[in-house]
Amino acid sequence: MSAKIKLSALILTLTLGIFALSSCGDSEKEIYFSKLPEKAQAFIVAYFPNKTAIDIEKKKDNGNIHYEVTLSDGTDIEFDKDGEWESVDCKTSKLPSGILISEIDIYIIDNFSGQYAVSVDKEVWGYEVDLNTGIELHFSYDGTFLGSQIDND
Repeated sequence: MSAKIKLSALILTLTLGIFALSSCGDSEKEIYFSKLPEKAQAFIVAYFPNKTAIDIEKKKDNGNIHYEVTLSDGTDIEFDKDGEWESVDCKTSKLPSGILISEIDIYIIDNFSGQYAVSVDKEVWGYEVDLNTGIELHFSYDGTFLGSQIDND
């Protein structure tokens, strides 16, 4: 084989190898409601009984599976592979009662009169809760208030 053919074969092999590796990493696909973990299905039925799931995606990021669900009112919910919620974003609507632990609900009622939670994210340190006024509150997992800031997102 000539050096030119060997170089061409090497480049083709490397290109195919890179393509193969990149295509087996992250992925996403649309699924039916019935394919969500049972815990995720139960969460949606319990807290959003009058809403329909209009878009459900199963995503794989760096080997981690999670699900992203959009409901008919625009609410976005993310679940982990076991169906535990990771985030709930009701946009401008109030989070349904019972999603937040009672200590957080009580803190908001006592300290932010007339305001309400519209989204919550589970973080490694606790909960990040966004109020309808753009204030972002941080709580530990036991509901202890950690701080606040204005949400510029």
